[in-house]
Amino acid sequence: MSKHHHGMVSTTLKSHETLELSRKLLLGLIAPTLALVVLVNLLPQIFAITLSTTPTGVIAAIFTLYALGLILLRNSRFLPQAMLIGLAVPLSGIALIYANGVIALIFAPIIVFFTLLACRGRYALALTTVLVLASAAALFLGSGELALPYSVRILAVALALIWPLHTLLSSEGWSSEIRIKALSQLFLVLALLEIFVFANVATAAERIPIAILVLTLASFWWLFRKADRQFSLIKARLFALFISVLFGAAILNSGFAPAMLVPLFSLMLYLALPRTEALFFSIASVLLGSHAYFSMTNSAQYLEPLFMRWLPLSFIFIAVMHQMSILLAKRSAETKQSAESAVSDLLIILAMSLVSLILLTVIHHGFDGHLRQFPLAQEDINVLTMNAFAWLLITWTSSSFLINFRRLQRKQVELERMTQRADLTSIQLELATRSAGMGVFQHNLATGEIITNSELKKIFEVDPEAEFGRDQMMSKVHPQDRERLGEFRKLHTAQQRTGTVEHRILLSNKVKWVRSTLSFEKNSKGETITSIAIFDISDLMERELELNSAYDGLAQAGIGIEWIDATTGAYLKVSDQLAQMHGMSVEEFEGLHIWDVDSVHTRENSAPFLESLIENGVTKITTRHRKRDGSEFPVAVDIIYEAGSSPILVVFVRDLTEQLEQNAQLEQALKELEQRRDRQAQMFSIIGHELRTPLASIRMMYDALNLEQQQPYGAQIVQTHDSVMEILNDLRVVVQPERAKEQNISVDSPAHAVERTLGSMREWLATQGFVSHLSYDLRATTSVELNAGALRQIITNLVKNAAIHSGGTDGWVTLKGSIDADTLNLCIDVEDNGLGIAETKRAAIFEAFGRGDSKAEGTGLGLYIIRELTDLLNGQVSYFESDRGGAGFRVVCSLAISTQGSVAPTELPDDTSDTDSLAGKRVLFAEDQLTLQLLTKSLLEKAGAKPTLASNGVEALMAYEAQP
Repeated sequence: MSKHHHGMVSTTLKSHETLELSRKLLLGLIAPTLALVVLVNLLPQIFAITLSTTPTGVIAAIFTLYALGLILLRNSRFLPQAMLIGLAVPLSGIALIYANGVIALIFAPIIVFFTLLACRGRYALALTTVLVLASAAALFLGSGELALPYSVRILAVALALIWPLHTLLSSEGWSSEIRIKALSQLFLVLALLEIFVFANVATAAERIPIAILVLTLASFWWLFRKADRQFSLIKARLFALFISVLFGAAILNSGFAPAMLVPLFSLMLYLALPRTEALFFSIASVLLGSHAYFSMTNSAQYLEPLFMRWLPLSFIFIAVMHQMSILLAKRSAETKQSAESAVSDLLIILAMSLVSLILLTVIHHGFDGHLRQFPLAQEDINVLTMNAFAWLLITWTSSSFLINFRRLQRKQVELERMTQRADLTSIQLELATRSAGMGVFQHNLATGEIITNSELKKIFEVDPEAEFGRDQMMSKVHPQDRERLGEFRKLHTAQQRTGTVEHRILLSNKVKWVRSTLSFEKNSKGETITSIAIFDISDLMERELELNSAYDGLAQAGIGIEWIDATTGAYLKVSDQLAQMHGMSVEEFEGLHIWDVDSVHTRENSAPFLESLIENGVTKITTRHRKRDGSEFPVAVDIIYEAGSSPILVVFVRDLTEQLEQNAQLEQALKELEQRRDRQAQMFSIIGHELRTPLASIRMMYDALNLEQQQPYGAQIVQTHDSVMEILNDLRVVVQPERAKEQNISVDSPAHAVERTLGSMREWLATQGFVSHLSYDLRATTSVELNAGALRQIITNLVKNAAIHSGGTDGWVTLKGSIDADTLNLCIDVEDNGLGIAETKRAAIFEAFGRGDSKAEGTGLGLYIIRELTDLLNGQVSYFESDRGGAGFRVVCSLAISTQGSVAPTELPDDTSDTDSLAGKRVLFAEDQLTLQLLTKSLLEKAGAKPTLASNGVEALMAYEAQP
């Protein structure tokens, strides 16, 4: 399986686990909420209390439908969408708060928990905060009971819960580090809320207690923010005792109102204490709140329904917190073991609570009769509260004793198993090292104790029963490798760094190659243990020789190989082919360095060069090598870096001399091809000139004879003649593109230039049944330095294409400009309402001879010429589908703004201009073509002029001088 696929599977599994966690906790919220409906409806019958159940019933009904959806869609791919539907619950809650006030607001902490579970995305934190603020707005703007002492505390609890709960659910763990982080966030939010109360709400008498509370909360925030990852249990219990005293003092001082803080108090306990202790402390806080309620003498009308919801909702919150701590602990490596025993611990607690309840019932026999009278007397309330705390204390004490006793037994059993596993691991390690052929040498640097395995002695061919220490091992190292091995050991020991080295050992009858890996670790006493893992790599070295044989095969292909020390740049060895390439022998490379052969690098810059190769991962370069006779030749180099204690570069060298000669021949061939192309262009220029001159004469004859008006073929003949002229013009651009790209810059306005172009085409477009529309903004009229001829040709070709090939009746030319400093950025769109161009043919329309689906005649050069001409405008042309139904072409270009000021639009010549301006004038005309002489003379005489003809410049000069 690929890494990418493995990553996708891991992500999918994690996503599934996250959804299952949210689903379980959501059901944990919903199930007891349904029980709340039963509780609220049964209690009035038991205690003869009349209270409104509408808010509770509505929310519980929504919860019921939602629970059924979560159960039915457990393994469905629609589960995330179904969970998001649960956001209807907080929205319904806001509506209920608006109508019922604090009675519905009591659900706010549960709604916070619910929203964070249903929306597990990146916006969960912000969304939950917005919902709580919306609940506050609904409370203060609605018609329900405000009950400020209670509603303010409920809102504060809801806001304070959001950040830490989001941290716990998003991290999906229950480690000490995560819980400490959540606690610090909780106290920071509380401190900020108290600062708000201090600044905006508190009276003068309340400012001092609130200031002390703010300092206390800020101190706790700083304490947990600076705490280590592991918070000691003693400190945690002292913290729990401190906040319990604060909570109890608040209850005794202010009555039932502080009991609204039970969810906040419970979250603090679960984050600080083991879950069993947190459970008992949380239940104790509910008992304190209940006592405070029943001890009230003058209770408001809304307090009874508020208490009847607060009591079960507090237990619901505690139950879900307990469930969340178990589920998250199962996913945290630090607390996974304790989480696995949660079920058995819960059974012990339930058993002890039942035993203590039976014990207290027996001791206070008959007291249950007092409970049937409501409201309870103060004395009965006190007795009931004391019995509840006694039940809680007995259950806690007995459960803690049995749970700790059970855990101690499990630890003893686990210790015995660990001892057995350690012995088994030692045996398995010996077997594993033996099967892997790995020799192990361990040396305790503090005590000097040495441990070796049998495989090490086998590698060094030592008697298994003989002592084998460091000195004996070093004595068998090859003499040529001892100094290098000693430096390696000294360096890595000083740095306590793991490293690997390959060296030889000299035995009685042979030489072995071994690979030694040196590592360091601390034992339980903090003593440093040096470990050396040794493998026999003699077979690997033999395979390396076989690899060298493969390198020789490369040499036959003309590729030389060299091995270079990556640290010093020294040649370790070279292949015969490489030596032959340099006109040297293999032995002559001994003692040489890279700078002795590579003419580009010197002794000074070789080291940085090698380092850059390794760091940047460069594998291919081109350089020049030096032969023994001093001549140089170009080479292509492929580099492979082999890391290790002695890193080397394996370099494959290929002589580029022959390739460069072939490149030179190819370049010469291209040059000759270019010359042939120039001759062809010159020939076309001559042929074109010879064709254009008689064609121009013929055109003048057409005009003189008014051929277009003669039926039946006159107009067709003129049109065919003009088509031939256009083909000649297009072919000139293709064959001589440099002529088309000759710069002819003038100062002009793009909008006015386009307007003149379209004006000159108006009559021709009318013959085609095509109408052009022009629009432009003010910036398009800016005077710029412009190749007006190129722009005119572009507009002409695009509009003609639309008129001839589109099949439409209308074309639109739109110019829009924007000014950036001294540059006009111009966009020209030419659109029509025709058929457009098929998507399959759009890629080739700007190529020479490329055509669309048009049935009309044409050379396919128009758009190609436009693409060439847009270079003159520093722009580019592209195709787009026009909103008008047909094709659209966009020309985007950048033009330099002229410093000569604005240019007035040039008026188009009037076809009805005065033709008598030449009447009576004498005109000297020189032309070497007899046909043109006669045609021009006829035209001038029709205009009333008196022409004098000359065949060349000399005759014209003589005729001029002969004039009186």
